Amino acid sequence: MNSPVARVAAVLIVAAVVWKLPGGGAGAAVVLELLGAAMTAAIIWSIYSFGRRHRFDLERLDDRERAIIYGTLGLAMLVLAGRVSLWSTVGGSVVWLLMVGATVGGGFFSWRSWQQL
Repeated sequence: MNSPVARVAAVLIVAAVVWKLPGGGAGAAVVLELLGAAMTAAIIWSIYSFGRRHRFDLERLDDRERAIIYGTLGLAMLVLAGRVSLWSTVGGSVVWLLMVGATVGGGFFSWRSWQQL
């Protein structure tokens, strides 16, 4: 199943099964939640392993720079977790966009700090 055609066919077959079976919507919701949890776990594991590999670089940064890195990572997780509830109102959408901007800014600052080591 290495060809792209076979992969697309497999996705279409699963989609047809979910569409035609009774209760398929609930099953799709469960699968979507499981995929979201797996993605969140993968992101957390990636952050942890990056921190382990670059421990010396992180220790060489100032306390302020480390705080910005960790704050940016925490804010990124809040952005991912709060997207659905924040996008339900106009004010929440603005707050979410500001959080995304702060995450991007913190990530850029952290990258620049790391490049200057």
